Amino acid sequence: MDLLKFTGFDTNRNKILLHENDKFKKIIDNNGKKILSLEFDLNNLDIKNERLKMENKTLVNECERLEI
Repeated sequence: MDLLKFTGFDTNRNKILLHENDKFKKIIDNNGKKILSLEFDLNNLDIKNERLKMENKTLVNECERLEI
């Protein structure tokens, strides 16, 4: 009888742990998606930054040319 109780408890505990593992997997998956999205945003910002640097350099060159 004690063995059956232990086995039943063990089965319930396994179900609980599996459920908790599923929750953690979903959290990890969501975090992974957020990280990919942030990396994409960062890449876009890097591209924008490079464009602005080029535009700034062009404007500086034009200003220097006009001063001469």
